[in-house]
Amino acid sequence: MHQIQHSSKHLIGTKNRALYEYFQGANEFVVTGALSGWTVADRLYQIKQPTAIIFGSDDTMDKDEGQKMSKRLPNGEFHIINNAGHCSMLDNPKEYFSVLTKFVKRNS
Repeated sequence: MHQIQHSSKHLIGTKNRALYEYFQGANEFVVTGALSGWTVADRLYQIKQPTAIIFGSDDTMDKDEGQKMSKRLPNGEFHIINNAGHCSMLDNPKEYFSVLTKFVKRNS
């Protein structure tokens, strides 16, 4: 079986840090920039398409918030990928793509 090597090094070079910090702010974990206070949580019910919310087991994002988000979506599903952080498709691609493939097949 062919093993794919992953590298996120290319992401660093393409990231517009000034633009990112304008919207996000300088803190990765708390939004302090232009998007502070912005939310569409009260409108998620309008998304009728099947939607997979996928978190890593070691994600820095709040999994409770992900679960709440999936419940606000009429056709939302919440999944946790084991042994993975925020980039679960890189950290555990086998499990991530298994979950994603099953989701797509169920909803095609």
